[in-house]
Amino acid sequence: MSKRPLSPAASGPPLKRLHHEVARPEPRLILNFDSSLYDELVVHIFSYLTAVELCTVHTCNRHWARLAQDNQLWKALFIREFGTRLRGKGANPPQHDRHTKPLPTRAPQHKEVDWKWMYRISSNWRTGHCVVHDLSSKEDESDLDLLLPAPTILAGDLTFTAPSQLSREPKVKVHKRSRESLSLRSRIFPSGANVMITCMAIDQSSAATNQTRVAVFYSTGAFSTFSVATSGTELEVYIPPTPGERTSPIQQAAYHHPFLVTLSATSTLSLYDVIPGKIKHRQTLSSFSSYPPNSLVLSSPSQNSFRLLLSYSTPVYPAHWSVGMVELMISATSSTVSSSRNIRAFELPFTWLSGESMQASVDQWNRKLRHVVATDTDGKWVVIAGADNNNIQVYRLRTKASPGSLTFVRTLHGHADRLASLSVADGRCVSLGDGGEVWIWDLERGWGVQVGGQLVGSGSRSHVVFDDRRILCIGSRGVEERRFDI
Repeated sequence: MSKRPLSPAASGPPLKRLHHEVARPEPRLILNFDSSLYDELVVHIFSYLTAVELCTVHTCNRHWARLAQDNQLWKALFIREFGTRLRGKGANPPQHDRHTKPLPTRAPQHKEVDWKWMYRISSNWRTGHCVVHDLSSKEDESDLDLLLPAPTILAGDLTFTAPSQLSREPKVKVHKRSRESLSLRSRIFPSGANVMITCMAIDQSSAATNQTRVAVFYSTGAFSTFSVATSGTELEVYIPPTPGERTSPIQQAAYHHPFLVTLSATSTLSLYDVIPGKIKHRQTLSSFSSYPPNSLVLSSPSQNSFRLLLSYSTPVYPAHWSVGMVELMISATSSTVSSSRNIRAFELPFTWLSGESMQASVDQWNRKLRHVVATDTDGKWVVIAGADNNNIQVYRLRTKASPGSLTFVRTLHGHADRLASLSVADGRCVSLGDGGEVWIWDLERGWGVQVGGQLVGSGSRSHVVFDDRRILCIGSRGVEERRFDI
């Protein structure tokens, strides 16, 4: 007999919960690119990528972003594309091991180089990628009416500007992005006298890392040296005893503390010692065989000597010009010239010539210029720009050989208008045309690129200065800054 089925209301109590744990399956390890390879292998794979591909994998996940930031990875990429030539303080060997004039930066020297940063700023220089700022709009309208050329120098984040117009109390303005501008004054002039700042020079010695020394020269022949750290402090003041050719308006100067060289409007070269409490005049030199120098480069190859290089335009018969150099070796103990020699790019043969020598002489003759716009040097490269065809001739200077030589390397083509100014430092040249074109040239590799559009208010009296991060173009309507550290 079958049992009667239970009614729905008479259903039994709910089942008791199990008090023991149920065995769960162990999680399976999923193998992927991150978990199956060591970090060293991933970095080695990343070493075959380009800079754009590295930036792309940086956005994948945190693990890849951390590995793509490896400093040695970017170092190998930098050397692969830009070579071992580094620019900017903190990435270069000590001062006495360098062969070119350093860029006028005053950032403290770091032991570890940020190679990704070096790659980025070098890539910006090569491609011309920059940001243009109009610095003149931030100043008073009275400072915009400059009588060009106005003295302007750069030192790291500091910019020193001085209007080239007469004033009863001439002052130098120091600009920095992180703080307000600072004024440097030297009250050494009688009341009512109109004085003009004619030249400024930045200290190129490697000892001044926590402060910036600058020498300011006035139309009276006097000059002052300042030390700029958190505030402007006047160090020393030199007042000439009697006006003369040595103290006529200083047009150019080179400063390597504690040694200072000045060049007056009458082509008189003066040597000074900037010692605590006093500026002492050591020697005066006059030249009767060359034309006024266009640039000065002062370096210290050893602790016991200084080397001064002067570039100038030398005439070529009957009515042409070429480039020449004068090298002066100066003793550090006595601050006097111990030896000197002339180096010229144009030399006429005086004997029988072979076919190769004859062809070299013809090529040399074809490079002569009818009108010279500017010449400049950094101690290793010498450039000369002519008004004939808007080109820039590049020469390599060799001073270790005896005798020294100026070897022609290449001609740079790019400017559509006549050149107005150029500046050379650390193997790089920046040129400014009458039409406002700004070009960057790498003298070692020979490439060039136009950057930042055209300068407004440019002309034959405009000029340009630069350091490792920016370019300043000074025209009749103000100052424009082109920054590459972006």
